[in-house]
Amino acid sequence: MQFTSILAMPFVIMTLLPQAVQAETTAYPIADLSLRAGPSVRFPAVAIMRRGSYVYLHGCIRNYTWCDISAGPYRGWASASYLDIDYSSRRYRAPVYAERIGVPIITFEVDTYWDDFYDEGYEFYDTRTRWNDYIWEDDGVPPGWGDWNDDDTTVTIEEYYDGTTSLVIEEPADECTYGTEDGLSIPIEGCTVDSSIPLD
Repeated sequence: MQFTSILAMPFVIMTLLPQAVQAETTAYPIADLSLRAGPSVRFPAVAIMRRGSYVYLHGCIRNYTWCDISAGPYRGWASASYLDIDYSSRRYRAPVYAERIGVPIITFEVDTYWDDFYDEGYEFYDTRTRWNDYIWEDDGVPPGWGDWNDDDTTVTIEEYYDGTTSLVIEEPADECTYGTEDGLSIPIEGCTVDSSIPLD
């Protein structure tokens, strides 16, 4: 099966999607991005999503590294690092705010997913036995992971002594206490809010 390019034409994609899918969270690829048959760069590519096109996000695996996506008539997985979502009238990278807007945590199992969304028309379909044996959870984070800092929000990955890691998000608080130092007004208390998402 030839790779299919999904153009940045929202009205085309909307007409191809069933009503139930249209209610899902809208996301926007920040680059031309492969839609894959599973949550790893090693899974076969299903289609290419064009930068800025509308796609629909059904859920993400537990650490928000990969998300289940509908793009036109195609279904597959994309790295959340390259997806923007709307939050508070701005667009942010999906892993940073997906939890806050209620994007569900979902799981992936090759047989179930491929039975639901693929058939013999896809060249990779007959290789499912190989992918059943593949431990995709061991791949680590996808390319681009953690590159989401902007003027207001800082995102870091913290490693702890017990071997676990978390995504730490530091952003401005609604209220902030200021003080004076050397004649300058400086923030001294409650000026940032930290939140943490476990990655293990």
